[in-house]
Amino acid sequence: MKKIAIILTILLIPTATSAQEWGSANSERFKAHARAAARREHRLMQHAVQPAPVIRFQRRVINLPFSPRRLQSGRMGRVIEVMDGSIFTVLLENGMMQEVRILGAEAPEIIRPETYQQCYSREARAALAKQILGKSVFLQKPDGYNRDSYRRKLYYIQLNGRDVGAWMIRNGYAFADKKNAHSRTTRYIDLELDAREYDRGLWSFRCDYEIDADEVIN
Repeated sequence: MKKIAIILTILLIPTATSAQEWGSANSERFKAHARAAARREHRLMQHAVQPAPVIRFQRRVINLPFSPRRLQSGRMGRVIEVMDGSIFTVLLENGMMQEVRILGAEAPEIIRPETYQQCYSREARAALAKQILGKSVFLQKPDGYNRDSYRRKLYYIQLNGRDVGAWMIRNGYAFADKKNAHSRTTRYIDLELDAREYDRGLWSFRCDYEIDADEVIN
């Protein structure tokens, strides 16, 4: 009888252990499924509370992603020379050199460096050179404009997202061009008024552009 009891005990021990392991494994699987279900529910709740994407279309608001190609109509160029506060030369990616004029920002002119310079022209050239000389800028092609009367290419200029023409006007290094309307005319005129109000740069006591800019020389 003792032998039979010992044999039964030996046979039953693995069965009990297996049942315990099986129950433990099932418990872990149940917990894993519960955690996965909780994560799914959390993601669904986040999605439900986020606003639907929208874009502006007249009075309606709708929101779609814009293609980089659609946003950027222009080319890159490295500035190799600055002639004055609104004219410079770039080396394009194709190896060609091109003379560029900033659309909408008219800096005082350096007509004959030794004999005729408009007031604040040297400061304007120095400011523009400090901003862009030796750097790669984005030449943004404006609608309706190509070249000026001297065959210079007309572009809006961006450096690391900054509108260079706007920066020059706001800090008193250039005038807002009021003769040739463009898409940023109103903004540039507002920036010039701000520079005038605070006597920045060419609007300071050193120059008297309120009379006639063409008659003021340094």
